Parts: sequence; structure tokens; C-alpha cells
Amino acid sequence: MRTIHHAPLWAIVIACTLIMAACGNDDEADNGLPGSAPTTLTPEQTQEPNLPSIDGYLISATTENVVLRTGDGDQTFTVDEQDAPAIGIEHLASHAGINTLGFRVFYERQGDRRFVKQAVEIPPPALEGTE
Repeated sequence: MRTIHHAPLWAIVIACTLIMAACGNDDEADNGLPGSAPTTLTPEQTQEPNLPSIDGYLISATTENVVLRTGDGDQTFTVDEQDAPAIGIEHLASHAGINTLGFRVFYERQGDRRFVKQAVEIPPPALEGTE
């Protein structure tokens, strides 16, 4: 006779928790824990950087550019190849075009170009001229 083994309940609960944390548990987004998906913070980025930022709606995210719709129109930020993994471009791209979710983009200016350094999910911003 064959015995069937079931995963312990605690293992199932942990697995479900990790899955929810991987892509958008809003409760975790509010507390800013490193690695909680909605904030797109990596473990190295435990707080928002001391950089200029702008709020808007994410239009697109590729390994080359992040485009944000703001009250002043679409803003394009260059992605530095070495920063792409830490920024979480794939995660950002999965949320592009969602108008119920805002993003805050932190960037560094180098000459006339702006390089995205971090992007975090925020509540939908009230943007003048976009209503």
C-alpha cells in the first residue's frame, strides 16, 4: 500500500506568502520593506534615495528607457545598462499602462539626460492636465 504525503500547512502558508510578496501585496507596499514588490526596492535599497524624483503613470519600461506620463507630458528616462537589474525593468514593464497605479521615478541628471535609478509604486497621482 502506498502512503500519500501532503505538505504541512505551514509550508503552504509560507509559499503563498512568498508568491504574494513577489508581485504586489499592497499591505507590504505601504510599509516599505525591502524587496516587497510594489515598491520595487532591492535589498540594497532599503529607503528612497536622496535624488530628484517625479510622479506619474508608467507608460513603458524597457532596458533602454522608462517613460512616465506626468502633468507636464511624457517624460523619458534613460536606463543605464548596469542599473537595469536593480531597477527591476521586467517588473516595471508588467505594470506599464495601468492607470490605477502611479510611479515615482528617482533619477540622476548627467548633462541633458536623466538616468532612472529607482522606481517605486505609489497611489495614482493627481496630475494637472491629465484628467
